[in-house]
Amino acid sequence: MSLHYYDMESGQNIYLCSKPECRHDGNEFCAATSDKYKVIDTVMYSGSIYISVVEETQSSYDFKLLKASADGSS
Repeated sequence: MSLHYYDMESGQNIYLCSKPECRHDGNEFCAATSDKYKVIDTVMYSGSIYISVVEETQSSYDFKLLKASADGSS
């Protein structure tokens, strides 16, 4: 998963992560690049991003729906 914010005015493409010291390297604490989940689909609805994912554990596949704010703060 790799969520980005694209600023149309400046043309900047930045990771959608609110942690200022984050290296966006795929660790599970980075909201923009976590490798914890396999993304099935993403949808923008009512100002939020909804992400359907699969989390593989040792004994199961857990299907989850994640919600991210459009500005990356949650």
